[in-house]
Amino acid sequence: MQNAEELNLVRSILDENSCNILVKNNETLFIFWKFSQFKINQFINLEYKEKILIRIYDSSERQMLEIESKWNSGKIYIKLPKQGFICKARIYSFKGDALEELFSSQYVRVPIGEVNAISSYEFIGISK
Repeated sequence: MQNAEELNLVRSILDENSCNILVKNNETLFIFWKFSQFKINQFINLEYKEKILIRIYDSSERQMLEIESKWNSGKIYIKLPKQGFICKARIYSFKGDALEELFSSQYVRVPIGEVNAISSYEFIGISK
């Protein structure tokens, strides 16, 4: 039988962090995230600062935007500086004085003009 410490380690590995992006329209992203219980405990125990940094990168890995949020808010709408590109989000926090990347999202395509046929409306099952 495993001891409690080994069991907690296995649980922390299986309880994953996640970050996803939905394209709301041609100028707005909806980003939502979930921290593992292990990571939540690190925030509660002040191993990480309360604020997280959400950075948007284009497909060439150029940073386009940076926004702060509280780690436990779980979601944010972001107004984009341009249209018609592919991007992803990366979430960071400070652990002491060091900035640590916690996780990143999938890539999404931001359309030009109208919301494209494969958009957040279809993804979450809402009709226009």
